[in-house]
Amino acid sequence: MPAMNNILSKWIPVSERSRSLSLVYSGMYLGSVVGLAFSPFLIQNLGWPSVFYSFGSLGSIWFAFWLRKVLKFNLTESGLLCVLPWLTMAIFANIGGWIADTLVSKGVSITAVRKV
Repeated sequence: MPAMNNILSKWIPVSERSRSLSLVYSGMYLGSVVGLAFSPFLIQNLGWPSVFYSFGSLGSIWFAFWLRKVLKFNLTESGLLCVLPWLTMAIFANIGGWIADTLVSKGVSITAVRKV
């Protein structure tokens, strides 16, 4: 909650902070009400993992809308940025494998190589 208060203090004008904090906190409390009201139904009918999948999916959908509306972040245009971490991992996984094989062939124990 301190982070939420800090963010609101930077985004919201002083004259609107009380209303904004009230809205944010009431949303947090209503989220608990909804979660507590629907979780038993989900658990009984779909099993306990459904609670995590349901609310996690809702949170992910909300996050996509929030990125687009609040941060003006275009998910379509950011496709290249989404690919970069995976591309980097693919490249460095192969480099790491090559280095590991080289070390093993030079007599370094497999245990020591795996720990590096």
